[in-house]
Amino acid sequence: MGFLMTMKTWNRATKWLSIALLSTALTACGTPEEDENNTAANNNTAANNTSANNASANNTSANNATAGNNATAGNNATTGNNATTGNNTSANNTAAANNTSANNTATNNTSPGNNTTANNTTPGNNTTPGGCGMTSSKIGWTATLSTKAHGVSGTAVIVDDCTVEIRNFNYDGTGLDVRVYGAPGTDFTQGFPMTDNLLRAGGYSDETLVAKLPEGEAMDDLNAVSIWCLDIPVDFDLIFVRFDGEVLVREDHIVARTETNPSYHWGNFLLFDQPPKEGDMERWCALFEQEIAAKQPTEHIAFAWDTVEGERGECQPFLDRGFVVEDSLVMTAPTLSFPAQTNHEVEVRALRTDEEWEAATTLQIENREARFSRESYTVFKVAQMKRYREMSRQGMGHWYGAFIGAELVADMGLFHDGNGVARYQSVETDAAHRRQGICARLLVESARLLAQEVGRLENHVIVADPEGPATGVYGSVGFETTEVQMGLSWWDGVNATA
Repeated sequence: MGFLMTMKTWNRATKWLSIALLSTALTACGTPEEDENNTAANNNTAANNTSANNASANNTSANNATAGNNATAGNNATTGNNATTGNNTSANNTAAANNTSANNTATNNTSPGNNTTANNTTPGNNTTPGGCGMTSSKIGWTATLSTKAHGVSGTAVIVDDCTVEIRNFNYDGTGLDVRVYGAPGTDFTQGFPMTDNLLRAGGYSDETLVAKLPEGEAMDDLNAVSIWCLDIPVDFDLIFVRFDGEVLVREDHIVARTETNPSYHWGNFLLFDQPPKEGDMERWCALFEQEIAAKQPTEHIAFAWDTVEGERGECQPFLDRGFVVEDSLVMTAPTLSFPAQTNHEVEVRALRTDEEWEAATTLQIENREARFSRESYTVFKVAQMKRYREMSRQGMGHWYGAFIGAELVADMGLFHDGNGVARYQSVETDAAHRRQGICARLLVESARLLAQEVGRLENHVIVADPEGPATGVYGSVGFETTEVQMGLSWWDGVNATA
């Protein structure tokens, strides 16, 4: 099985630990009411319907009609930590230039026009102390993280033009690489990281997490944030699909479709957030027909779901209809090293010529599984190698070969995501040259060569057949199993997969 699920929640794989949609001004208290010039949760004041002696017609803000931390006095001079002077409040509840003190913001004062947070002063130049502007129309928008796994919860608040705070943040601190991701929609495979790795012993309990937009991204384009577990910082195999296909995020599944290679099982499949349960067989098949089979010629059906330990769910109805269970080991390693049995005589390098690419394609076809016909597998593999060569041209990695003289005796792909993660593809050794330490040399040396080109690689990922001999070789260079991925496939006759 050749797909690879990688984000963690969908527990440990392809979706999110939690998500907060910011495309509407949602709050933990529900959908906000809208008044004439401002939107504020729990504040139903219309144009002149102010409360607590706060007589400015447009001076409403979230939770700003109560006493306590945000109580207003007769001339709109607030008490507590939110003191502004005499009648000096504008329509968006901002104090006039330089008339705010260092602690001039109450935590509950979150009007979208001018959202500031505790100790986040609003100086006269309308920027926050961190240098971010206060111009985005989304400042003040909030949303509650929907808990998916690992105890993640909290409330996301847009506080300025480049900052999202996640307040009352809870998370157990485990995983491999967990970050806050932002996205213009809800497809986080097109998203961007907004924090460093959040892994931490002991986790997080009711903390405030600060996430920053990367350079080049605009707050007005941000519609959702998510806590992603990046076992591989983005679902790597979906990156392959996206290169010449498309990835669509639905409510409980992801659609991966590659019209350029319709016989590619794990480039044309549905990925669900849970194992199959009773009644899912008909529903899943209907979704496959709708999302994939109705849009392109196909002779297969393929499903995958997120697991950590290989949970099977209710597979029997699928098996009764002729499906086959597909399980694979996801193996990862921060660094690789040569084992004792390594062949240092072979030359390892990226493929250069048309002849070398043709030789690698032939080697891949010759090493296909016995269940696949040469004819159908050739159609699939030629299309795959064409994609890999184009990815290599675009600087995303290389196809490497192990050569004895001019003869190619082993080959594989190694591609990177730009964030220090490398994914191996289709490692094959010619039958006449196996058990000679060539594969180990190819695995380690290709990683070294790629790191020289793109910088340090922090994680290396490979997928293996749990019953195959390759797992021993992979383990010898440093790979360890981190999860079991599961799927189901059916095809009409003999077709190609990978």
